[in-house]
Amino acid sequence: MTELHLQSAWIRDAARGQWLRFHRPLRMHVARTLPEVVPVLEALDTALEAGRWVCGYLGYEAGPAMDDALSAHPSSGEPLAVFAEFDEPEVVEEPPFPRHWITARGNPPPELAFREGVQAIRESIARGDVYQTNLTYPIEVPWRASPQALFAQLVHAQNATYGALLDLGDVVVSSASPELFFSVDAGRIISRPMKGTRPRSAPVAELLGSDKERAENLMIVDMVRNDLSRVCRPGSVDVPDLFTPEAYPTVWQLTSTVVGETREPLSRVMRALFPAASITGAPKSTATRIIRNLESGPRGVYTGTIGFASPDGRAQFNVAIRTAVVDPDGGRARFGVGGGIVWDSSPQAEFEETRTKAAVLSYTPPEFSLLETMLCRDGEVVLLKEHLERMHAGASFFGFVFDGHAARARVEAAAPAEGGWRMRLLSDRSGILTLNVWPLRETAWSSNPRLVVGGPRVSSADVFLRHKTTHRQIYADMLAAHPDADDVILLNEHGEVTETCFGNLFLDRDGVLLTPPASAGLLPGTLRAQLIRQGRAVERSLRPDELTASRTLIGNSVRGLYRPREIGRLS
Repeated sequence: MTELHLQSAWIRDAARGQWLRFHRPLRMHVARTLPEVVPVLEALDTALEAGRWVCGYLGYEAGPAMDDALSAHPSSGEPLAVFAEFDEPEVVEEPPFPRHWITARGNPPPELAFREGVQAIRESIARGDVYQTNLTYPIEVPWRASPQALFAQLVHAQNATYGALLDLGDVVVSSASPELFFSVDAGRIISRPMKGTRPRSAPVAELLGSDKERAENLMIVDMVRNDLSRVCRPGSVDVPDLFTPEAYPTVWQLTSTVVGETREPLSRVMRALFPAASITGAPKSTATRIIRNLESGPRGVYTGTIGFASPDGRAQFNVAIRTAVVDPDGGRARFGVGGGIVWDSSPQAEFEETRTKAAVLSYTPPEFSLLETMLCRDGEVVLLKEHLERMHAGASFFGFVFDGHAARARVEAAAPAEGGWRMRLLSDRSGILTLNVWPLRETAWSSNPRLVVGGPRVSSADVFLRHKTTHRQIYADMLAAHPDADDVILLNEHGEVTETCFGNLFLDRDGVLLTPPASAGLLPGTLRAQLIRQGRAVERSLRPDELTASRTLIGNSVRGLYRPREIGRLS
C-alpha cells in the first residue's frame, strides 16, 4: 500500500453543517518516512498561501516526527501522511451513497490481551510513570459491499459530526468521528476532547456522576490547554464548556471545549497538538512508549487525524476514531476501538467499553415511519402542500416508497368539515399510509409552557433531527430528564440553540424573529418555513444566554406561536 494517492474525498464541514466534495487533485503530498512528515505539512502551508484548498490524513505513527520524545510502531507500509491540493470543493447537503444496512461481524476481540494491557497500565500508574494511557486494538471485518456503503452506514449510525471519506485508490478510509481535534476560523482555534463513555441505554446522570470519567476528561483538558498554549496568544486559552454530555445512537460521550486565539500556520498548529491528547495519555512521551509496548502493531490512520484547510484561514481536523480502512479487493475492513486507562480502571469494564464503541459496526437503525402532524380547521388542512413536500423529501432521503397524490387524497377525504382537528399521517417504508384524526385540545405546551435548557447535547449531524419520523427517542429522553418542564430547549455540540422537543424556536428582535439555521440540527417546520418566506423570520445562530421568556417564542403548524412563561437554566 505504499502507492496510495488521494483521488477524492468527502468531508463534513461541521461549522457550516454541509459536506465538501474534493475531487481532481492538483498536487499530491505523501510522507512515507518520519523525516518527510514536517516537509509535507510545510508544503500545505505554501499551497494555502497560493490560494489552494488542502485535505487528507496524518497517521498516528507520524507522532515522533512532531516530537522525537514520542514513540510509535514503525509503519506497516501505509504512508504516514497523505494530502492533496484542490481547487474550491463542491458543497453538497449529503453524499449520494447507498443507505442499506449490513451487520458487520469482526474477528473475536482480544479480551485477555486487552485486560492484561489495562492491568499493566495500572501498574505503570502505581509506579508514577504515567497518569493515563489510551489502549486500543483493531477489529478485522469481512466487507464485500462498497466502501461507500460502509461509510454511509457508519456516518448515520454514529451521527458523525466530523465524518470523512478518503478514496486512496487501493484502500478507502471511512471515518465516522464524533470528536474534533481542532478547528480554526478567523484566528479562533477550538479543540473538543472527548473522554468518558456510557452505553446509550444508561441514564446520562450515570456518566455525569462518574468521578472516574470526569477526572479522565479533566486530565486530557489540561493537556490540550498546554498544547494550545504553544501556538496561541498568551492568556487567550480558555475552557468555556467542561463535562458536556453528547448523545449518539449507541453511546453517551463526555466532551469539553478548549479555545484560544492563534495566527500560526497549519504546520505549526499540527506540530504543537499532534497526536491528540485524548488518544495517547498523560504525559504523551511516556504514554506513547507504553502504547508501543502493549499494542500489537501500528494503528495507521486510526487515532490520527483527517481534515481540510482553506486559503481563507479556516481548518477542521477530526480525531480519527470510529474509523475503518477498507480494502475493497481483499474484501475486508479494519476498525479500531479503545479507551483511556486510569488508576481506578477495571480491566473488564474497560473491555466492555470498547465493545460498546464497536457496536456501531452492528448497529441497525430502528424501524420507523415518516410522520406529519397537521392542523385542520373547518375542513381546510393548513399547509398541506408543505407537509406533503416534507414527507416526500424524507422518503427520498431514507429510500421509502411514497405516493404524494394518494396521501393528499387520503388527508382531504378525512378532513372534518367543522371545528379544529389534529391530523397525524404516517407513511412506512413500503408506502402504506395510516391517518388518525383527533379534536384539537388545549395543552400545557400551548398555554405558556415552562421551558428548560437541556443538558445533554444533540449532534447536528443526526439525520433524525432533520426529518420528522416516529423515531423520536432523543426527544423522549430529554423530556424524561426534565419532568418538571413542559418542553426542553435543545443545544447542539457547538452549544448552539436548535429547537424544542415540540416545535421550532424564535427570538423576537425588534419585530424580526430570529430562528436557528437548519444546519444546526433541527426539524425545519412548516410554520417556520412559512415565516421565513413571508420575511417575518430569518435564520441566525442563537446561544442559550440570549433567550428570555419575554422575547422567546416556540411554535409549530398545529399550535401556532406561543411564549413560554419561564425558561429554566441548568446549574
